[in-house]
Amino acid sequence: ELGRQSFVAELLNAKPKDFSVQSDAVMAGSVVNTSAGTRVDFIVGSEDVDMVLDLRANIIVTARFIGVNGVAPTGGAAATEVLNVSPVNSRRERYFWLSRTEAGEYEIVVKLSETDIGESPYVLNVAGGPPVNHLGSGRKGLATAAYPSGAGVPTGPAMASKVDFIAGTPIDFDVDLRDEFGNVATIDTETDLLVKYSRQSSGEIVTGSIVRSFEGNKTGHGYKASVTLPRTGTYGVTAQLGPVSVCLPVTEDANAVNVSITRECILDANVVAAQTDPTMSLLQGSGTSAVMAGDRISLHVVPLDAFGNIVAEVQSRLFTRYTVNITSLIPA
Repeated sequence: ELGRQSFVAELLNAKPKDFSVQSDAVMAGSVVNTSAGTRVDFIVGSEDVDMVLDLRANIIVTARFIGVNGVAPTGGAAATEVLNVSPVNSRRERYFWLSRTEAGEYEIVVKLSETDIGESPYVLNVAGGPPVNHLGSGRKGLATAAYPSGAGVPTGPAMASKVDFIAGTPIDFDVDLRDEFGNVATIDTETDLLVKYSRQSSGEIVTGSIVRSFEGNKTGHGYKASVTLPRTGTYGVTAQLGPVSVCLPVTEDANAVNVSITRECILDANVVAAQTDPTMSLLQGSGTSAVMAGDRISLHVVPLDAFGNIVAEVQSRLFTRYTVNITSLIPA
């Protein structure tokens, strides 16, 4: 006769290590990179776990916006969204996806019940898409502005006003390129955007150094071209996005009947001399060489700035005091 036997039935569950997370986007560990408006698909794989346990596994995925340019969102923008996860299929895979039109960083958390799986939490970096508001695109909204570095970006009518730049003083030229969702567009700053200053008197060309100012859809100019022009003169300013010219048509009323006309797309840059530099200036005339006693001599100063530009007489007298000292005479 068999005696009674007792046993304990343990309900087994899938474990977080049994699952993996992959994406069709570019992944680097827990970081996923994409562009605004692009759908990103994810796969939660579970091929090494028992099918019964797999069917019972509760996979939960959430997403939330965590900010742009280091600034965290507030209010509803910071809300967490629960994403739909498909049932496991015969290939032992589950799917979820998301698409975001606002550039910035998003946190994606993938859990088995209460435990992260894969390399969760993931960070989805959403960059701006290609520019769509350049000349000829049919989309408005492009803005450009040239101003002395550190002086602040001009706004309103000041954007269409000519400014005299001082030789040797850094100049910033800002270009606002946006994607179809209003984010700062993503371009290659080395090859895509070219800002040139062409000196009209000599044909000399100086090219601006392009940097991106910020991400996202806030107000402002997304790209900055910085340049220093050491020679005086009038420079024609051009900006190109690939083979396409970039400009801001400036319209104004031609007369009382409000006929709109268009003038320069991008205003010329006029560069004037800096303050007189005595070490660079020239002293000319008969008095600069040996003379005989009683001879009438003449001296005149050619005021130059540190870059060898001639300083206008009015400007020179305003900032410079001239004195002549006679130290010795050669006997006749």
